[in-house]
Amino acid sequence: MTAPCKLLLCLLCSLAPGLLSNAQSLPGIDDSVHAFMQHYHVPGIAVVVTRNGEIVYAKGYGYADTSLKTAITPNSLFRLASVSKPITATAILKLVEEKKLTLNDRVFGPGSILGTQYGHPPYATGVQ
Repeated sequence: MTAPCKLLLCLLCSLAPGLLSNAQSLPGIDDSVHAFMQHYHVPGIAVVVTRNGEIVYAKGYGYADTSLKTAITPNSLFRLASVSKPITATAILKLVEEKKLTLNDRVFGPGSILGTQYGHPPYATGVQ
């Protein structure tokens, strides 16, 4: 995770405890997000805050396409690149700790967790 992302995450987490009790009133987030975007020259960002599994705040800021002035919404899709790898690894290790799977379990292919429902044969070398 890059330093700017960590900064924004820390900022939002520090604002969240006092703000989550009233989803209609989140005055600190707008100012903080705009300041972050200006400082790091971010053209657009989507912010979603959850509490107890429920979305309590969702808003898009800036543009997905600056030349077309396409606004970002809470439903905008972003390419995450390698950010999802540590999240996936953490989720897998939590499942291992809970004994819901092992590190030797197969995900794709015959006899695996997902079987042949996903992906298209022929599978990569080592996947049968």
